Amino acid sequence: MNILGKVRTSAILAVNEFFERYSEFPYEEDIVDAVFDTFVWTGLDKLNTEGVYSPTALTKLFIVWSKEPKYFPLLVKYPDQGPDSPSRGSDSPSRSSSERAFPIGGHGHCNGLVYR
Repeated sequence: MNILGKVRTSAILAVNEFFERYSEFPYEEDIVDAVFDTFVWTGLDKLNTEGVYSPTALTKLFIVWSKEPKYFPLLVKYPDQGPDSPSRGSDSPSRSSSERAFPIGGHGHCNGLVYR
């Protein structure tokens, strides 16, 4: 593993520890989006090859989220399709701010699920 890979692994393990220790922290949408943009979406493509023999740091993050009901919506989150996304039709309305994924622990929507 190169130095950049080691730094990335250390960073995601620190994020894991934060989610594990501070479940009462008021996670806001921008924080959650930053975690997904930095670690989750970029790591999913490699998960099927890197996690064959032992759990990756990303897999460990999923395990942390699976232990706390407050984090369950994170396990079903999917990438937002903004107005510039090629997969969004030109006649598709954009989601309102109340329909965007969430502050955890508040009221809102996550991928069509309503949680309280």
